[in-house]
Amino acid sequence: MEKRSYTVQVHLIEARGLVARRGKESTDSFCVVSVAGRKKQTEIQRNTVNCIWDEVFIFENIMLTADEFERENIYVQVFEANTFWRNELIGQYTFGFAKVNRQKEHRHQFFRTWVVLTDPNNPAEEQGFVRCTATVLGPGDKPPSHESTLVQRDDEEGELILRPPTVRRRGYNLNIKLYRAEGLPDMDPVSGSADPFVSIKFNGMVVRSNVVRRDANPVWNQHLWLPVFTPCMSDNIDVQLWDRQRGNPDELIATHRVTFSSLLSSSFGPAWINMYGTPVDNSGSRVWAWIKELVRRGDVEQTAFLGRLLLAMNAQMVDEPAMGDRSCPPAKEPRTQEYLLRMDLYAGSELSVGFKGKVMVEMCWGPDRNTVQSDWAEFNEDSRRWEFSCGVVDERAPHGGKPTTAGECQFRDVVDQLPRMKKTAEEVELAQLYDIVINVYAQSFLGASVDLIGYLKIKPRDVWGWRHKPEWHQLRGLMERNGKVARHAGFLLFSLEFGPLNRTPKPPMPRPRMGRLKSKPYEVRVYLYQARHLLPVDEATASANARVMVSIGGETATRAYNDGKLQVGQLGSSTIDGTLNPMWYEILRIPEVALDEELALAPPISLKVIHTPKTGLVKSEKVIGRLEFRSMYATPDAWPAGRGPKWLQLSPETGDTSEDVGHILVRFEVVPKAEARSFKVEDHRFTGLQAARVSLAVVGLRNLAPVSMLGGAVTKPVLVLEVPQVDLSLLGLADESEGEESEEEEGLTRPRITSVTWRSSDAENGVDVERFSGAAPNLLQTVEMDVRLPVLASHCPSMTVRVFESGTLSDTLVGYREVPLRQYCEALYGRQAEGEEVVAEMPVFHHELLGLADES
Repeated sequence: MEKRSYTVQVHLIEARGLVARRGKESTDSFCVVSVAGRKKQTEIQRNTVNCIWDEVFIFENIMLTADEFERENIYVQVFEANTFWRNELIGQYTFGFAKVNRQKEHRHQFFRTWVVLTDPNNPAEEQGFVRCTATVLGPGDKPPSHESTLVQRDDEEGELILRPPTVRRRGYNLNIKLYRAEGLPDMDPVSGSADPFVSIKFNGMVVRSNVVRRDANPVWNQHLWLPVFTPCMSDNIDVQLWDRQRGNPDELIATHRVTFSSLLSSSFGPAWINMYGTPVDNSGSRVWAWIKELVRRGDVEQTAFLGRLLLAMNAQMVDEPAMGDRSCPPAKEPRTQEYLLRMDLYAGSELSVGFKGKVMVEMCWGPDRNTVQSDWAEFNEDSRRWEFSCGVVDERAPHGGKPTTAGECQFRDVVDQLPRMKKTAEEVELAQLYDIVINVYAQSFLGASVDLIGYLKIKPRDVWGWRHKPEWHQLRGLMERNGKVARHAGFLLFSLEFGPLNRTPKPPMPRPRMGRLKSKPYEVRVYLYQARHLLPVDEATASANARVMVSIGGETATRAYNDGKLQVGQLGSSTIDGTLNPMWYEILRIPEVALDEELALAPPISLKVIHTPKTGLVKSEKVIGRLEFRSMYATPDAWPAGRGPKWLQLSPETGDTSEDVGHILVRFEVVPKAEARSFKVEDHRFTGLQAARVSLAVVGLRNLAPVSMLGGAVTKPVLVLEVPQVDLSLLGLADESEGEESEEEEGLTRPRITSVTWRSSDAENGVDVERFSGAAPNLLQTVEMDVRLPVLASHCPSMTVRVFESGTLSDTLVGYREVPLRQYCEALYGRQAEGEEVVAEMPVFHHELLGLADES
């Protein structure tokens, strides 16, 4: 799972009513802020119970996966400073990363908030109050701004309060009834077992179960409870499974997250929770341990099944919350039934495999007994794919698979006993079913090494039902240890079916044999227009040098040049330098590629936007964003926007479609080669351009950040405004404002891309450079820029605003901002500006998009 960079800022303002230790009337106190293993602290305030700190702590470049982000906290702890013995904790408070980042009233921030300090050893008693501001910013998040009058009024009101602030608290006992576990991994290769215990962590409090010695299926029957006071700024309860180590630190096996807010509305269980983590390699316990030991993994999502826990949880309102544990009677376990899972594996495309390497696919569903694997497959030069077989099957199984040839890999049916439920059950109930994990391994030439190159984690609800057709799926990529994307994993063509065994159409449902895929030649065209909101790669200029690569079925698209006919040109598009809103207006083409006759079974079109650095001895390209578009929706009849282009969402290299890293305006066209002449290749023809004037009332610049590592303030700022535009003269098109008729020209032509730029340092712009200086200069000037904007609203560009610090040799970037012009062009576009929505990634399974009924 990809790691993202976060920035945390904590402004410690003051503390009041601190409870002194050892019978003293005052404290020598200081505050420690801890974030992701980093700590910063204030100066010691002596002989007082009311401290004024007014210190700001910033924690930058905190790299977290999505799961780590949900579980990470900000800890604010106030200590009594002692000279000759250990510093004593007065009280602490916890802010959840996710809860702070998702605040709406003050974007990504709790602003000047009073919080109650509590001592974990005595949580019912208030130990004082701290006022602070906590901010969590992710990639692309803008820091909140506040009016100075709001802060001043808050300070004045605070000065009038001579007593500690009043914070209304409500007390709860968080009850956890831990019954038993099963299927835990063997953590000790000598004993072939584990010494498990469970810890519950929430809001700085921790409660632990007993340790069960040498048992992979332990029974606890233990009731644990811990105190919770609301309001609390964290929501995630961590249920952690540990292995007790003798003479060494205890080893964490897996973590499961439950939200406290969900327990306030309804109780949980008794129910099973499945524990997932990184694989535990132990040659004495894992079925395919030989491959686990060879595999080199990066930071992978928690995909290995490491057992399950049976427990119940609720939040009970009480007058005096407390912490404790006692025994409890065994639970009445959920009713169960048999479920059937089956997978037909067809082919792989664009898999990241080295020279003459082989590929193997593994399907995991809960315990090791439910794991099946394909044979090692080689690349087929004729079909340009990896075609799989699974000749080794369990013929004794009641629903056993059959030995198959290349291109037919029909895994044996997997049957297991799990809690009874319907597809329409609540998500918390469906979570008792095992997730389906598909791992793809690559074996190097001569079998020297084995790598995990990609994976998928699928919820059973997504494949519930029978007779599903095979579909292409993009594999999730891996991350290197430094947080960078290792590589794009590729695609797999397979079908999955899941459901209660007693609800198959004709139990036991006969399994049809896989059919051979038939292919025919197609032509693929890509009409490439522009991109917007790309993430900056070059930090010095807050820009990127963007180039587009498009591929499908092992073939890469090339540029078409204007010479009266189509020619094979360079791979990919031109490189547009120094912008986050590049314009190409080019056509890419794959003259012939073999795809499935039924395009629903054809691999998706893969598009990558790549940054190419212009300096350095080694030009290391970086993927800015990518998208996968299903071939079946790229035919002229099925294209989602008719014949016009559409804005599509770009995602990171790992394929995490929940993260938006930019948009691209594009149109794909997939036509049978035999019918290609019937579909004319079109130029990027517009109805024309129209004259417009961009007018900005620039007041000035404020709160410019330091530009050097030593904290040097900005002294000579330069404001740069840039609007890109298209020159249609090469296409024989005229500006609509000039009233000339358009003329068609033979061949394909790329229009010239220009830009209109305004700089405060240019003498002709009339800016007094001497007065326009410092970190908060005033300009008080109306800037006007005459531009040519497209008549079509979907092509309207964004204006880029940059601020530099002027230097002797070069300018240093202070900051940048993109301003979409379309929202200010109602006079030009009218209602055209409405409804220009971005098409996000297509659903993982076709039946979600088409709304197919559940056949079961």
